[in-house]
Amino acid sequence: MAQSVDLFKWSDGNIVAQQQFVTLGQNNSPTFVHNPINPYKTYNISSPNNAHQYSVIIGGSDTNMSSEMYDVFMISDKSGKTLLCRWGNDPLYNIQYLTLNKDDKNHFIQVPLDDNSFALLFAGNVFDGNDDAGEMIVVVVNKDKATV
Repeated sequence: MAQSVDLFKWSDGNIVAQQQFVTLGQNNSPTFVHNPINPYKTYNISSPNNAHQYSVIIGGSDTNMSSEMYDVFMISDKSGKTLLCRWGNDPLYNIQYLTLNKDDKNHFIQVPLDDNSFALLFAGNVFDGNDDAGEMIVVVVNKDKATV
């Protein structure tokens, strides 16, 4: 029987990540920004109740995106304030390995949690011949906060 474990908890309206599931590599603090980041695509999204708007930017250190791979994503609020900047340990990729649908070229999945909050799931690349699962990054966004 599969065991169920919470990835995060709520505390006074704040998101508290279970640290055992959070691995931050070098230079990966919640808002650390390598310079420069070349944006590849920008997605405008909102909270389930549409009260809060955000931009999700995927980008990297190369000038152009290659083979749907990217290095970093940034989440900012509608005023442009960066809520989270996260570099993958390996290149990030579209979500076809998470959804098991080779035609799914989306770069993240948005999952509603309540009226004001949602989770975003990002996927790492899976290299040919490698049996290891790709990296999966879960971000919870609640009003003006984003937490890995």
